[in-house]
Amino acid sequence: MSEQTPQDGTKSSADALSNLRASAPEAVTEPKQSDAKTETATIQEPVVTNAPATAPNPVLSGLATVWSSVVLLWQGNTVGALRAATQSKSYPLVALALYAVIGGLLLSTFLTRGLNGLDSFAGDMSYYVTGGSYSTSGSFSATIGQWLGAFILGAILFAIVFVVRSLCLKWTFAVRGGSQSFDTTTRIVATAYAIPMVLLLVATVFFMIPSLALSAVVMFIVAIVSLPVGLIPEILLYVGLNRTQSFAKSPLIPHVSFTLVWAIIVAISYGVIFSIFAEAIS
Repeated sequence: MSEQTPQDGTKSSADALSNLRASAPEAVTEPKQSDAKTETATIQEPVVTNAPATAPNPVLSGLATVWSSVVLLWQGNTVGALRAATQSKSYPLVALALYAVIGGLLLSTFLTRGLNGLDSFAGDMSYYVTGGSYSTSGSFSATIGQWLGAFILGAILFAIVFVVRSLCLKWTFAVRGGSQSFDTTTRIVATAYAIPMVLLLVATVFFMIPSLALSAVVMFIVAIVSLPVGLIPEILLYVGLNRTQSFAKSPLIPHVSFTLVWAIIVAISYGVIFSIFAEAIS
């Protein structure tokens, strides 16, 4: 039987995402007579265990769901990835925290590597100009306080990107007659940003290695793949919109409109945060 898209916008995120429309009918296997007999015997003689039921760790559960989303998306199972978003209650919060931490590490690493490179350049220039009588070593190095400040600002910036994107998705549902919860839209956004988030984490880790040549290679690769990787969440968000709920009218126009709203809010946030950042390191 083919699955139906939930029509009631007030359903929970588990109902909204786990009951996504499938692209192909699922096979139904009739139980064998031998299986029925085995099940009956098992019910008559239950196995008693004294092991207490333990709740799964919310952080590990959320991380496992993030990884499941990445694997399913890589395998081309988009609907399966969106369904996997319901496997963990902590998935949206864990994805948001992971995204913010990656953003903080990225900005603080850029600060440290950038100032260290500037310090090295200034030191070489002062050596050749003054013949070694004057040194600028350490003049442009980042302090621990500046590194922490950059980390916090980067985390806030990436969190704003995630939260505002979820709100804009929720508003898109509302404009087209839906009423999905914020929890549902954050799960869609978390799934849409799963692959870019992992690739960004890998790039940040390599960029933290103190090697100028490696940093140049990483930045070159990031510049090449930024456009195709940036298209992944945009496509997945639109797929998530249509798979989560049926619309009488296409959500394309409000989705594009709210994407523009999201870009403006993020751009303003960038300007404010980098102004604070520049003031902090000056």
